[in-house]
Amino acid sequence: MNTTALTVVLSVLSAACYAVGAVLQERLAACTAATARGLFRRGQGLTALGLNIAGGLLHVAALCYGPLSLVQPLGALSVILAVPTGAALARRRVALREWRGLALALAGLTGLLLATTAPHPTTGHLLNLPQTCLLAGVCAATIALLARKPANSLGNAVAAGVTFAVGSALTQCVSVAVMDDGPGALADPATALSATLVPPLALTGVLLSQIAYRGGLGAPLVLITIANPVASCLIGLTLLGETLDGGTPGVVCALTGAAVAARGVALLCRPATGGNKWPGTDSAAFPGL
Repeated sequence: MNTTALTVVLSVLSAACYAVGAVLQERLAACTAATARGLFRRGQGLTALGLNIAGGLLHVAALCYGPLSLVQPLGALSVILAVPTGAALARRRVALREWRGLALALAGLTGLLLATTAPHPTTGHLLNLPQTCLLAGVCAATIALLARKPANSLGNAVAAGVTFAVGSALTQCVSVAVMDDGPGALADPATALSATLVPPLALTGVLLSQIAYRGGLGAPLVLITIANPVASCLIGLTLLGETLDGGTPGVVCALTGAAVAARGVALLCRPATGGNKWPGTDSAAFPGL
């Protein structure tokens, strides 16, 4: 199997893990408190956390074999996999409006990600200690600003996407440092701090996404899928020395993709009625939860 094919397989498996994990989180969010205790209290919570961890590991593995420009658009498959999966588990059909929203969101995401992804930074410089502290502070401020109100599912979704992005950036820095210098790289204060921050960031992202899914699955998942790579791109451009090669056409493509994806989010945000409720709106469909 060549590296491109392996990258595609790993990316699709990662998207599938994220999709099923998101469905389980959305089901759990409908019937329990969005806290660490609530997450671990039920078997579905542990399964969802395990799937998120597996998805993250597969994502990191995919980035070892292929560029962000290939991996990130494939990650958008989690959106188109999660909504039909949730509908099937709830024994309902996906509404035509939802399909339209998914199609627009996926098209917009693809255009946005293709325009904003930067080269794979295997040879780029790593974060120093002040940059690591700055990134952690910005992440904390973003969470404090967007996640103040638990009822604001879209704000929590963006905060989750940013948290996942910061965690991914720190993970990548640790991985590159260890690959270059061996385990001794962990003696560097910046690398050690990055490695220490990754687990709590991963858990925070899962909890924020669980809170976001209380408002339904489709729109929050789309926003997480948008916020994660866009925040990753900003981190790469501002802190990791990455560059964009798209020029003006790339900017136009990114803006167009963002507009199309926003329209898809708007369709997914409309309240469903009758048999077209989001699976999280009727816990009776899952008596074991």
